[in-house]
Amino acid sequence: MKRILWLFLFGAALLLTAAEAGKPQAKLQAAKWYFRSSVPAGPLECTVLFDLAGANTQELLRMLESVQDEFQIPVQAMAVNAVQQTDAFAAATGPYVIGLAADDHLKTRNTLAENESLFPYAVLSENGIVVWSGEPTELESVIGQVKAKKFSLSRQKKIESLRKELQMAIQSGLPHVVASTAEKILKESPSDRIAIQARVMALSSSGRMAEIQPFLERVCRENPRDLPLRVMQLELLLRTGNNVEFVRAVERFGRDFAKPEAALVRPVAYIVENAPYGILPPELTAALAQRAYDGVKDNPRSLNYAIACETLARVRAEHGRFEEAVKLQESALPLRLKTPQEAAAKARLRYFQLLRQNSAR
Repeated sequence: MKRILWLFLFGAALLLTAAEAGKPQAKLQAAKWYFRSSVPAGPLECTVLFDLAGANTQELLRMLESVQDEFQIPVQAMAVNAVQQTDAFAAATGPYVIGLAADDHLKTRNTLAENESLFPYAVLSENGIVVWSGEPTELESVIGQVKAKKFSLSRQKKIESLRKELQMAIQSGLPHVVASTAEKILKESPSDRIAIQARVMALSSSGRMAEIQPFLERVCRENPRDLPLRVMQLELLLRTGNNVEFVRAVERFGRDFAKPEAALVRPVAYIVENAPYGILPPELTAALAQRAYDGVKDNPRSLNYAIACETLARVRAEHGRFEEAVKLQESALPLRLKTPQEAAAKARLRYFQLLRQNSAR
């Protein structure tokens, strides 16, 4: 589960909206389908255009599988690449439970995202009408709002108007205008990923790297329950090699999310799997992994339960508690059978068993 979920956040290209909210979504036109969504069609549907050359593409698709599983809405991923390239990718990384297709002649790209050159790019529609478009890591939040009837279409249209200004500023190479326009978007939508990435890009291109971390800290304070944003912050710290601030950010994370809850499973898995070896206090990783596990232990048939077991098993093994690690990994294994993660789950179980065996000698 290396670099799970949101790892592509800052490696992803900056996205600017093309599908227009309030208008019908264009029909998908695939050159070839490799897998079909396991969820039947319903009122909500999500389409994601992506480039196989993008950073951490496989992790993106696995994240989309999680979104589909959580919300039970069909997700279609369209690769804007030649069929031959997508053939090789699908054979090497599949199967997927989301839809996966090749948009070889860019027919879908040209109808959904004609002005886009960089991806991934997500479009969410309800009853065939586009309600939102943007960076895929926002999908969980947006879908939750749409399902709860709390999503504002009028605000989305205003944001899209500002994004057009943002696009012109980027094309003109005006970082100060990019930054100010991004702030306008953030006033409308404090967690807008496109605006956040635009602001980071503007600071970087202006040589103001020291301001990026305080900016992200501010965004996280303004969105205290937005877990993907917290992981975005952690990812940037890892990418820039700022281990001291990474540890501090994880400690703040632990204080801010002090009680067990299911939503912690994937962020904690990300932290445990990606933290450089030896920099986090053992008691901190143990507490976080246990907290995430406690949030789902009463739902032992869920995918989150498997992830929580595997995360806690890894921590237990790192702390020399090999018997517990084996039992936890054994609990996760049945949920990994007949999935793309089966081989990795079995390999990890064998590793923990060997650790237990060697410790007994």
